[in-house]
Amino acid sequence: MDKEKLKSYLYEISDFELLIKKSNYDTLFFDKTLKKQLASYLPVTQLSDIEFIPDFQWFINHIAVTENIIFAKHMRFIETPFHNHNFIELSYVYSGKITQIVNGQTIFLKQGCFLITNSKVKHSIYKTEEEDILINCLIGKDVLNYNFLSLLNKNQPIYNFFLSFLYDDNPNQFFVFDAANHSDIKDLFELMLCEYYSNTPSNNQIIKCYLAALLIKLFSIQKNQYTNHYAISSNTLDSLSVLNYISSHLKTVTLKDTAHYFGYNADYFCRIFKDTHNHKFTEVVKACRLEKAVCLLSSTNITIKDIASIVGYTNTSFFYKVFYDCFGVTPATFRKTLSICKFETDTYL
Repeated sequence: MDKEKLKSYLYEISDFELLIKKSNYDTLFFDKTLKKQLASYLPVTQLSDIEFIPDFQWFINHIAVTENIIFAKHMRFIETPFHNHNFIELSYVYSGKITQIVNGQTIFLKQGCFLITNSKVKHSIYKTEEEDILINCLIGKDVLNYNFLSLLNKNQPIYNFFLSFLYDDNPNQFFVFDAANHSDIKDLFELMLCEYYSNTPSNNQIIKCYLAALLIKLFSIQKNQYTNHYAISSNTLDSLSVLNYISSHLKTVTLKDTAHYFGYNADYFCRIFKDTHNHKFTEVVKACRLEKAVCLLSSTNITIKDIASIVGYTNTSFFYKVFYDCFGVTPATFRKTLSICKFETDTYL
């Protein structure tokens, strides 16, 4: 799908929106019939077990967001009641304007603005009109594995934002970004949408790369920020320290040495590490090594053989296998793809 077709698709009034417009409903889930119509319109699990969706929060809790990133155009002509998610939501105002109540604050979003909300953020959306196009990107926990996190910059707030979602009991932070004057960010999001609706076999990996680049750019232009500060649990603070240690000792890191550094018995450290991260120590080490490899592939001209050695792989062939198993492409193809993406983005500037 190209950008012109995308624009036509986004402005098109869907059958469900037409139903809402003709019926003059004020709020989603006001009527049993409307609930059933919505149930057939959006991806919801467990529909066969019920006659109709009991309430809006139930619906939100059963949207099927798994290993893939889902994009959904916000329904116009009606108000969306207060709710929160079991996933992260990145919303983009493609056109018009949107007003939301987010954790008790009134947020006005104009064209080009982004809002990213963590899973416990309570928010509602005022009634929208035909020109108000809001695109929601739904990001589930299965997407946020170490392979995806490895594409992000640990020194930016977005990294801790995702860690909060994965490990905190009450992740309720949100950010607003005004990217109206940043055409590169707008182009990245639209390229991601075009890729999503093209539905090609490899588009999921490409979308994840686009999304990581978009998030890094958003947080790099962060100026006006609405945020509820949260306290990261002690386990998360420990995990950050451990990840930093692993990243600093990629060539020689072992579980025994890491446990000793943090003052633990190796067996006990292995157990609490698994409980905290839901991954084995070796899996996290692999992810950190691949993170470093991705960074070097995208920002340097170092040979792939030397990169493999730098990140702790003495066997280049084995490095190729590990990289391919993770990303679905070889290191050489990955580097080439990033170069193409950068070229495509630069052409829109």
